[in-house]
Amino acid sequence: MRHLSRVAERGAETGMTPRNVAIVWAPNLLRCREFEVGGVAALQCVGVQAVVTEFLVRYVDLIFTDKFACISVPTSTGWFLLT
Repeated sequence: MRHLSRVAERGAETGMTPRNVAIVWAPNLLRCREFEVGGVAALQCVGVQAVVTEFLVRYVDLIFTDKFACISVPTSTGWFLLT
């Protein structure tokens, strides 16, 4: 995950923004049964996978750390407090 975050840090140069990294890697990192069958459920699953993967890429240093802190994270509906 840290490697993907480093790739995304160079998104301005490479076009691999956190969202683009997530779109490419999400199906490989977060498999779901519906994806194998296909159809509308598979498309919904891919969307959820991409959102989760993008969150992990953007906040890798906060999520995968040994230190605990109280941090506010911006979301589409406001702020989310991580404790």
